[in-house]
Amino acid sequence: MTEAQSNLSVAKSNLDNSNNAVNALDKEGKFANLESLGDIYSQITKSESALSKFKNQNSPRAKGYKNDIERLHAYRNRLEAQNKYEYVEAKYKSIKYTTTEQN
Repeated sequence: MTEAQSNLSVAKSNLDNSNNAVNALDKEGKFANLESLGDIYSQITKSESALSKFKNQNSPRAKGYKNDIERLHAYRNRLEAQNKYEYVEAKYKSIKYTTTEQN
C-alpha cells in the first residue's frame, strides 16, 4: 500500500509540474484545444516541417515556430503525466479497495 501511495504522490507531483510548465509557456492557451497525443504530435510535425524551411533559424518567424514546438512538447508532457496519474490513481484505488474488502 505504501508503494502505491508513493507512486500516486510522484504521479501527482509530475502532473502539477507539467501543468506549471504549460501555464508558464502558453499563457494565451494557443494549443489548449489539442486533446490527444495524436493531435499534439501532428502539430509538432507541422511546426517542425515549417521551421526546417527557414534558412535563418534565428529569424522572428523561425523563433516563433521554435516557441510553438516548445509549448507543444509541454502539452505532450502534461497529457502523458495526466494519463500516468489517472492510471496510477486507478491502481491505487483498486489496491485500497481490495485491502479494505479483505479486512
